[in-house]
Amino acid sequence: MPTAWELLTTALILGVIDGVVPGPILTMLIGNLLKGGFRIGLVSYFWASFIDVAKAAVVVLAILSLQIPKEIFYWWSIGGGFLLFYFAYGTWKISKVLDRGMAFSVKKILVAYLTSPIGYLTWPLIYIPLMLQSGAQVRFGEFYFFGLIEFGWMIGTAAILLMMLFFRRFIKNEKIMHHVFQGLAVLLFIFGIKLIWNALVILGFLSV
Repeated sequence: MPTAWELLTTALILGVIDGVVPGPILTMLIGNLLKGGFRIGLVSYFWASFIDVAKAAVVVLAILSLQIPKEIFYWWSIGGGFLLFYFAYGTWKISKVLDRGMAFSVKKILVAYLTSPIGYLTWPLIYIPLMLQSGAQVRFGEFYFFGLIEFGWMIGTAAILLMMLFFRRFIKNEKIMHHVFQGLAVLLFIFGIKLIWNALVILGFLSV
């Protein structure tokens, strides 16, 4: 069973990786930053952060309100481990951050969030099982885990936006970025192994 420190560190790292890996939301935020300048980019970033936290909170509360036995989440987390392997495979192949000079409204960002299936998969399969483990290790651990996931996402996304604004030359170097994303892919793969291992230990299939 991982310690509370390990679980909360994992939450922060997973959040940061989620924030830096290119996707539709990050593409929209980069577009607003490049097209509208720093102020528009900043406003879009804060709106995206608010929407991300709100969506995650609704998904978590909706799932937990079903009063699903904890053992079910640990069974699901085995699938979550393989989902992390899939994310690792996709991240390994990335060599550049998308760079579009298009502007997107808050409404379009909201629609992109609500229609993206990733959040509806990652929370029940990956994050909620880890949240439950955090709650078993430390008081209010579930809330700490949730907060660190979202804080990590904000840090990762902000880092990419600031690099796009001030260090375009570095972030557009595909060779460098490919190595960065390969490193993130290795971390995702390791987290996938740990997620499956911990689930099997908790379910009694392995002993430590």
